[in-house]
Parts: sequence; C-alpha cells; structure tokens
Amino acid sequence: MHAFFTTPAAERRSFWVRRAVAPAAPPVPATAPMPAQACLMQMTVDAGTITVLRQMVMRICGEAMEFMRIEACDHGTRIKVWLCISDALVAQVMDAVMRNLPDAEFGRFSQRAPRRGAVIIAIANQIAGDGGKSIVASNLALLRARAGRKVMLVDADPRQACSDWSSERNAAGLKPPVAARAVAGRDLPQQIETLGLRYNDILIDTESGDTPASRCALIAARLVVVPVTVGQADLAGHYQLIARLNSARMFNPGLRVLFVIVGAPADPSDAELAAVRAYVAHVMSATLASTIIHVRGAQRQLAGGGIGDTASGDPRAAAEMRELYREVFVSK
Repeated sequence: MHAFFTTPAAERRSFWVRRAVAPAAPPVPATAPMPAQACLMQMTVDAGTITVLRQMVMRICGEAMEFMRIEACDHGTRIKVWLCISDALVAQVMDAVMRNLPDAEFGRFSQRAPRRGAVIIAIANQIAGDGGKSIVASNLALLRARAGRKVMLVDADPRQACSDWSSERNAAGLKPPVAARAVAGRDLPQQIETLGLRYNDILIDTESGDTPASRCALIAARLVVVPVTVGQADLAGHYQLIARLNSARMFNPGLRVLFVIVGAPADPSDAELAAVRAYVAHVMSATLASTIIHVRGAQRQLAGGGIGDTASGDPRAAAEMRELYREVFVSK
C-alpha cells in the first residue's frame, strides 16, 4: 500500500523556478498483468496413493491447478499423472510428493503457456437413449455458429445423433452449417487438443454413463450442461451421475455444472421443482437453469433443422433454447 501512495521524485521538485514548467506528460496506461506461467509435471505413483496425491495437490494449489489427468499403467498397479499447476507452486508440490510419496517417480517438466484454446462445453447425462442430451448439444452449437463463432460439435455418443443431424443439415443447405465430428472414445483426448487450436468453441455430446471418454470430456470442459427430467431427480436411481460430476471437479476445479430440465410438456409443480433443486444441490458448484426446455419443439428438429429455425414452427421452444444459450455462454 505504501508504494501506491509514493510520489515520484520529479513531482517533488520546487515550483519556484524561472521558467514555466512544461505540461506533464500524459500518464502511461497501466499494462495488464501477465497471466501466470503454468508448468506441466509428469509423475508416476502407486495406484493406492492417488487419492493422497490428489488431496495434497488440492491443499497446496487450490484453484491454481489447471488440470490433473491420470492413466493406469503396469497392470493397474501404478498411475501416470499429468499435473498442470502454477509455475510458482512446482517446488512446493515436488517437496510434498517426495516427503509423503517416496515411491513416486518424476518424469518430464515443461513450461505451458496460458491456455488460449477453445471454450469447451460438455453435455452429459446418465440415462441411455439420450434424454434430450443431443437436442441440447446440437442447438447450442447452432446458436453459437449464428453468433459468428467457429464451432465444432464433437459427437462422442455411439448413437452419433449429432453427427447425423449435422450431415442432414449441411446436405439440406441450411444456414449456418454446423461442423460435427464423430469421435471414438479412445481418440477423444487427442481430438480435443487438436480441435482446440482450430475452433473458438467445442461442444461435446458425451456418451451416457460413466466411461473413460465421458470422464475425459468432463475434465477438459469449462462447463458441463446436464439435461435432466423431473423423474430423474432421484438420488437412489441416479446417484452415479452425481458421483461422476463431483469426481470430475476434483481433477478440474474450475468446472461449472448447469442442470436444465427438459422433456416436460408442462412446467413442473412446485414439489417437483423442489425435488430437482435438492438433487442438483448434491453436486459441487452446480446450479439449475432458470430455463425449461419443453418437449414439443425438441421433437421437431432432428431432420437437420434446429429448434430456432423458422421451419420448426415452435417460437416458444426457440425462445427457450435462446434463453438456455444465454445462461451457458453469456451469464457468469
């Protein structure tokens, strides 16, 4: 604070001089602080110590951890870890690992420039069959393309509903076109890295259920949108989704989760809405969208058209999807 109030020496000179003092030079604009440099650490630890490592890193780094990725090796007895943290915290993490995990083996350390890649949004749920997931993914991608963004819709769901929708839309000549790519689960991490350098936004229609590909999408995403029906707000039947989202946030501390009610022909009752809110409250940093996507418009858009297209003939559904778009991309 003292430095803030220090007066430069030139300004402390006496005003009692013979000649007029020249006008003060215009102030130099303050430069924005440089983003913190990040370091990518690689290490290998015993499988039984991965929880200890995660807790230790979270205690030291907190929100300064950009991501933590793991991969089993040596028949599952060891775990490879890629840890991206602030450069200033590398020494503390190394010291803690060496003291608490003496069997850990360190690999490469490399400087990583601040991430300037695409905004990654994942759309996920737990039920088989879709449950509105692909509807939400395709229409958010369409609205983002209309906003002038370069968008890639990644279809990681084996049903490939989004990639089929994109092909039908492009074949029909509907504008704007929406690029989509079907990606097998094992290829998803590399595809995210590659596409992130070429597109402004990546929307991932994830595979339903707990799979390696769906976990990878959640760890890479800035936000995950979770379509949910009123009947799914059941802890006993759908707790796996809650556990998966909370687990992803341990490795991706900045992840935000937005639930949205879909598929209801009418608005839920107060009791049903309270049940959904109680369900959402079990997920860290999760919120419930104020928008409800009704089923009538959702059923009309998979022939290559979007809910917001004029031909859909459902202005109510179009308005609902635009509101959801604002909650995803505009609201903080």
